[in-house]
Amino acid sequence: MSDKQYTDEYAVKVADNIDAKELAEQLGFEFKGQIGELEGYYLFKVNTENTKDENLYTKIESNLSKEKNIEWFERQYLKTFQKRNFC
Repeated sequence: MSDKQYTDEYAVKVADNIDAKELAEQLGFEFKGQIGELEGYYLFKVNTENTKDENLYTKIESNLSKEKNIEWFERQYLKTFQKRNFC
């Protein structure tokens, strides 16, 4: 069991010479932009409006893995921090 709290965003590595915004829209994502200064890496947000599909993210990841212009992807999750006790 994973303790990760996943978001509705994916970090995606897009093949060279591909319009990432156009690709995101074709795949049904909201294009959020380039990730920092990482060339070819973008943030895609899942459009979860009007869906109650329990298998939504499984289907999304299956589609992303089949897309020839996507070289890598990872669903994003919230990073949690714990304070250290220095007593």
